[in-house]
Amino acid sequence: MVTRTASNIDNNPYIPLDMEKFAQTRPYSPDEVRSLLEERVALAANVSSSKELNDLSKEEIIRRYKDNILYKMAATELSCFEKNPELYTNLFSLRVDTDTEVHSTETEKNDGRETPRARTKICADPDGNLFLAIDAMKPSDVSFQIHDGKLSFNPAGMSPDQLKEIIGWLDRRGLISFMDLDALKLENTDPKTEEMFAAVKDDIKKNTGQSEDHATTVGMVVDEQTDTPENGTDEENADGASSLPALDIPAPQAKTAPEAYATALETIQKWMDKNKRRNLSYFVTYQQGYTVFSAFPNESHKNMDEDGLVNEDGCPSYKNDCRIYVKRHPNGNVEISFSTPHGKPLGDAYADVVVKAYKDAGIDRVKFEDLNDANEGSFRTACGREMIVPVGLKLSQTKFDKMIDASEGKNGKNNPKVIKYRRDLAMEFAGQLQAKGINWQDPKNKNNADCRCIRNAIGAYNLAPFRDWWEDFGLRSEYETIVKNSASGSGRANGAAAAIGAAEAVAKLYNAFNEGLDSSGNAALPAEERGTVGFLLSNRCKTLSPEEKEMFREVIAGKENTPIREMSPEDAKKLFGIMQQSEEKSAKNKIEDEYRRLVNDEYYKGNAEWDAVSGFLSDAMTHVNNVAEDIRDTGLPPILISRIGNPKHDFSDIKKEMNRANANRRERNYDDDYDRHHDNRDGDNRDDRHNRSNGGRGYPNGGRRQGYDR
Repeated sequence: MVTRTASNIDNNPYIPLDMEKFAQTRPYSPDEVRSLLEERVALAANVSSSKELNDLSKEEIIRRYKDNILYKMAATELSCFEKNPELYTNLFSLRVDTDTEVHSTETEKNDGRETPRARTKICADPDGNLFLAIDAMKPSDVSFQIHDGKLSFNPAGMSPDQLKEIIGWLDRRGLISFMDLDALKLENTDPKTEEMFAAVKDDIKKNTGQSEDHATTVGMVVDEQTDTPENGTDEENADGASSLPALDIPAPQAKTAPEAYATALETIQKWMDKNKRRNLSYFVTYQQGYTVFSAFPNESHKNMDEDGLVNEDGCPSYKNDCRIYVKRHPNGNVEISFSTPHGKPLGDAYADVVVKAYKDAGIDRVKFEDLNDANEGSFRTACGREMIVPVGLKLSQTKFDKMIDASEGKNGKNNPKVIKYRRDLAMEFAGQLQAKGINWQDPKNKNNADCRCIRNAIGAYNLAPFRDWWEDFGLRSEYETIVKNSASGSGRANGAAAAIGAAEAVAKLYNAFNEGLDSSGNAALPAEERGTVGFLLSNRCKTLSPEEKEMFREVIAGKENTPIREMSPEDAKKLFGIMQQSEEKSAKNKIEDEYRRLVNDEYYKGNAEWDAVSGFLSDAMTHVNNVAEDIRDTGLPPILISRIGNPKHDFSDIKKEMNRANANRRERNYDDDYDRHHDNRDGDNRDDRHNRSNGGRGYPNGGRRQGYDR
């Protein structure tokens, strides 16, 4: 809501802000804010006309009146936005970011309680200029304003803790650069406030062990695209801890950068409140852009003061378990680092909360650096439980399996999210092998344990939808119904052909599914055919016949761009039905052709009916069993394949056809023999008559005997 109120910017101290940098990382664009405000106006305007109010109850009239107030408020906000979209978007983003923060406290009963950390509102000064008012910050109550690129506050009665809270608010939103805390300036101030401001900055340095005598960076932030270090890391930091491994990723897509950062802080804060006590066994401080959580094994309000003091031997003595550092960088990256006294391993519980903070922030890939072996193991297991892909942690088949075991232990063995996580982790593993010159897809690496691990994980992800179609969405039932109805004695004339068609259709559907998956990586294909259902209709698909493609085209009309993995079970079953019909027809023709061949073979004709079917039954069962074997080899739960059995084929029609053909052939042979017999006899008589009629000239020597003279 935009209200009219006086601004304290003119006469009070202020801190210059870098609003241009904030605009580059803010969670909303002007167009998004406009759409949101327009939606609010539309919702609030959905009220009846005033003519209808007379017929309403008093309670309903009050409700409608409130609705009208809401409409006026929403319309006012939209009007203010239109006057200055960029400024309003900045203030709106800061308001939403601040409103998402909560403050956790513990009651005497040790029950956690969360309250809003601040109340915010967008206001207009007497001249109509917009500013953001922030009130009642927790745990230190303080009020201030964001106006004209400046943060202003009333210093009257302000305590150092309240000033720290203001600096922390700026820090968490990236509105100032803290690479050098001395760069933070206070303008338009009086000597007393300036003195307190300087003392607060010194106190921040002291509480985080970062005095001028011991200034070190707390981590190394590396851009994943360029691998260009932003800061170096000393061998040992001020409290004797090992150099901090930075965990860094590009800005997440699921949450905006401010949301991700706020969520990560909230997760760590909740864990600390549950397991520690603020200002006794854990403390929150701010240092060079980082929010720092310092955790101690015992409760004492002196913990921070005594931590790192030099003992009699002249060596610093550390009391903390660890420090966890959280920062949001200007490029949107969220970084969480840690340090431990003298570089001791970080406990599993702390590793878990660090990784969970990333997960809650919507981040699923985290870049690790400079971890020793002990910490690597803890973080690998933590990443497995939270299903985060670690970038920079060395993997092997054994380490991979342990991470998946941790993931399945928390999330369930057959959880689809675990199956996807296993694939994503395998792709990271494959990249590490590729850097070593090992290609997991090369046939020569078939028996390599690491390559087999990757192959099975990717295969399980790829084949999971097919397995779900089969076991969970009725494809197996479709298959089993056909097999059952084709059994001997069921009365189906061509049971063998139907059963063979069903088994072959399962294998054919499986092959089509895999062919569609393979097309997703083919950059030469049009985008609409890469890994989509539409690929099955294209000329490039070799599994489906032209007739099957035409029939399936009617089934998926309008859904051609659906990824093949997301094809609905209903469409998969319809495609199976189309394939079963064509495969049954093909099986019938093959069986009868084989019978014709065998029945005319003296050796086979006695068992022609069985032999004409058995070979095709065996082949079909092998093909469908191969599908089950492929799925089982990936580590997915096996699918159940019912045996076809020994269904019969009705050869009565083909026998009648062959009998008619044989009868016709015998009749033709009889007629041919008769004709040849009579043709020969008639020929002899003609010759004899001819010879006699010619005086025996037809005989040799004119009918005279050799050497005899009549």
